[in-house]
Amino acid sequence: PLDDVMKHHSKAIAMLTGSKVHHRSFARWMDDIWLFGYDAGAARQAQMDLQAAALSIGLNLNYAKTDVLEGPEVAAQAKEIEHSAVDDALDNDTPDFGPLEALVDKIIDNPEKANRTSIKFAAQRMRKHGNRYRVQELITEAQRMPHAADAWSRLFKEVFTNDSLQDWYLEYVKSNWATHEWAIAYFGRIFPSSVKPRKPLLDYFDQAIRDANTGLPLLAVAAQRMGEWDRDEAGDAYRDAYRRAATPHARRVLAFAALKAGENRTTVKKWLSTDVENAPTLAMLESFGWNGPRVQADFAE
Repeated sequence: PLDDVMKHHSKAIAMLTGSKVHHRSFARWMDDIWLFGYDAGAARQAQMDLQAAALSIGLNLNYAKTDVLEGPEVAAQAKEIEHSAVDDALDNDTPDFGPLEALVDKIIDNPEKANRTSIKFAAQRMRKHGNRYRVQELITEAQRMPHAADAWSRLFKEVFTNDSLQDWYLEYVKSNWATHEWAIAYFGRIFPSSVKPRKPLLDYFDQAIRDANTGLPLLAVAAQRMGEWDRDEAGDAYRDAYRRAATPHARRVLAFAALKAGENRTTVKKWLSTDVENAPTLAMLESFGWNGPRVQADFAE
């Protein structure tokens, strides 16, 4: 009876790897069965048919692990299984990098449409296991994946030299690909506060601070980094930027950066007093003796 049910539904059943299903052997050695179709009711009916056939030979389907998935849930579940396969292969005395590298291949083949969750997963595993598979191609294609700049920036700073990354970054920000400031800011975090870069990158961040059109993500990175790399130049940039700043948020970022870089509290207090929105920030600083919040290590380095 179980073979008959499998034969009846064999055209709808497929392994996630895309391999051909042989209904007789499939029932004997596969733990999971995926049944695809366009009708959720039909999927439930097939489940009941399988359960009845299994019971007839003393087997039982686990209802707790049986679901009908629809829409985006299907893709999300498939991603979880794909990622689990990668971890299973890596979690051995002799790690098998094949599934991880296959995932990287998929990302590179279609970077614009690569799933952010998969990119983040792949980047994390590459960092954890010291895998550098096709990393030169990844940094070349990273401009096509602005939605995953945070994941790639952490990997690239571990793989490439600081000098080479400065050249890559400045080329990127001048290109037509640099359309998302969030990505520009995250790639800018590649450069740690503790290592002063060459003048071209200093100049880029300096101008980013002074430009009234710079958004908060990039302003925050540029202001914090410049305060560590060149306090004198940074102080001048903060004061210039304050005169141009159009929002309370921008003035708050500049105030925090200036305070950390050694600006006197009278000036910082004046900047924060301009906007009622920054009153809580001003009160916080006063209550803590004007010791600004510490920059998180993950952001700074």
